[in-house]
Amino acid sequence: MFSTIAVMTLAAGTYGAISPTQIRQIQHTDQTGTWVETQRIAFGAHGETIIEPAYSELWHYDAAIAIPESVAINQDLALAYEDLNDERLQAFDARGDGVPLYEVPLATDPHGSVSIADAADLGAVLSTEDNGSVTVRAYTSASDNELWTYTFPDDVNGLAGQSSGRHWVGLSDDGAVIIAAGTDTIARTSTVVVLDGATGAVLQSETYSERVLGVDISDDGSRAVLTVGDTAVVIQTSDMSELHRFSVSGQGSWHRISGNGKAAAAGGFNYAVWVENDSGVWQREVFGSASGNWFGAPAISGDASHAFIASHVYANSYLDTTYRVFDLATGDQLAFLEINGAGSLQDSIKVAQASDDGEVFAVCSWGTQDNAHPEVQVFDRELNRIGEIDTVGSPFFLDMTPDGSLVIAGAKSVHANTSGNGGDVIVIGTEAGCAADLDGDGDADADDFFLYLDAFATGDVGACDVDADDDCDADDFFGYLDLFAQAC
Repeated sequence: MFSTIAVMTLAAGTYGAISPTQIRQIQHTDQTGTWVETQRIAFGAHGETIIEPAYSELWHYDAAIAIPESVAINQDLALAYEDLNDERLQAFDARGDGVPLYEVPLATDPHGSVSIADAADLGAVLSTEDNGSVTVRAYTSASDNELWTYTFPDDVNGLAGQSSGRHWVGLSDDGAVIIAAGTDTIARTSTVVVLDGATGAVLQSETYSERVLGVDISDDGSRAVLTVGDTAVVIQTSDMSELHRFSVSGQGSWHRISGNGKAAAAGGFNYAVWVENDSGVWQREVFGSASGNWFGAPAISGDASHAFIASHVYANSYLDTTYRVFDLATGDQLAFLEINGAGSLQDSIKVAQASDDGEVFAVCSWGTQDNAHPEVQVFDRELNRIGEIDTVGSPFFLDMTPDGSLVIAGAKSVHANTSGNGGDVIVIGTEAGCAADLDGDGDADADDFFLYLDAFATGDVGACDVDADDDCDADDFFGYLDLFAQAC
């Protein structure tokens, strides 16, 4: 039976209210439990047309013997870090055909990660080299020749926290600032560097007496959070000064910072989210735990409005996973979901991501033997599943564009608990859309213009509210003119 129907608008273009398509989630409850059917609806002059699914597979790359252990994506470029065999960096057109634009060989059995600028044509790969050094190399979509290479000091000979994921490099949205961490595996200290994205020059450097297991950076590059053991350390990248720190119980998570730099989240045997108020004071807005849970995959929306906390239940043989969404303005838990699996394979949570506006969350885990859920899941704020990747094996990493329209996953070809090699890079996405195309025919023409005039004349707020202020006024009219001028 149908128990819930929800419609969520996915914005396209500059303004948020007008979109040629919407997403409808229909929640079904039957003898098997509760599940969500997702439909994409196009609204045209003659009513609605259902287009399924909301997220469809855009491309799939089959890595014959390598395992893609780190991936990154923006609207134009996707990067994959292939490890174990045939080690290499791969670059793809984000909405292309899955054929690599180029490949760059890496060292034999390296460790490392990739990251990408969300609003610039720049990516970076951090990896260990055959001679024991640790490097950061920068690339664009146009060339397999690195723009520059930075090599850490000689005492940095490895990377820390490999079991928790691969998060040792991050880029600001415009690519101007890069942060990276390397480790002295003998002294068990770490060096964190801030690099100029254009040249690779060192802007700042700091050595920490503990191992830095991961880094995350704000959109403008002015702030970052370091995963220093079980402690989240928020720093200012211009001088490496410490702005705030807090701890959770247990090491191994990847601590996160919001895009605006105003919130930080950490997870372990418990979880916490701290938010900086308008007076510059950091306050704990979210804190919790659950017996037998490991909260190893926190994510924060770019605007610091919402947090997503995922966990696996190690006390039940890693078969159950839980998902929580929090409102960071109030600290309230908005949604909770638990999925129970069966079998002998561990469903370890790996990585979660959040959209800038806190409307879309993506998470990956290794999967259960009975395939209780897809290994990659995309949720809305109410934890309705609106997208998925049912991988053959276990994903190790995922990334998502800030608007939630593209999700990339790197997965092993068999379950992580099973011996084997090879893997897959998979991208799913929503249609790019055109904000001025009101009749859904793929073009912005006179028919769309007159449809908008009709909506404006009748005061149909749902159809004419371009600036999303719940009104239909001159600002909306001129806003639509702007969108129409941009064409499709």
